[in-house]
Amino acid sequence: MNRNDLLTFDGITQSINEWALDYGIRTELIIARLKRGAEVERAITLPMRATPGERLPEMTWPSQPRAAEAARVASVLVPVSVDNEH
Repeated sequence: MNRNDLLTFDGITQSINEWALDYGIRTELIIARLKRGAEVERAITLPMRATPGERLPEMTWPSQPRAAEAARVASVLVPVSVDNEH
């Protein structure tokens, strides 16, 4: 299991790294929780424990920015026209 593996939670599929960024926890923590048998929801949403004054590691950004992913998804959507005249 690595940071680029995909997980689906609440109808959304994205990499472990992206889930970590969304929830403000380390990627390694999500992976460790899953390896210990945690459900995906708990592995992602359970907050990290930190002691006061502890410096948390820098987060790693995904290789493909979300804006690029959003543009890719938008490019395959089919526009729907709405006729408001009755």
